[in-house]
Amino acid sequence: MSIDAAPGDRVRLERDAQEALAALWRHLTPDGLWRDTRLTADRFIDEAAPARGLYHLVGVLSDIADHTPILQAPADAALR
Repeated sequence: MSIDAAPGDRVRLERDAQEALAALWRHLTPDGLWRDTRLTADRFIDEAAPARGLYHLVGVLSDIADHTPILQAPADAALR
């Protein structure tokens, strides 16, 4: 994956990323808990969220970090 994009593409991709992040934040409670089942724009089912949601989020974030050079730590970072 390349972080280089044409100027028009970059603007669109940044907007898409902002919208995705906003959607993700809607599922978090003020105390940091995950709400899984959304009913309407501002309502969720009050239930314990299954672990699969967190599992998938961590997997996606891990893939992004693995394929985005700016997010990768130097190989010797653990030794510092």
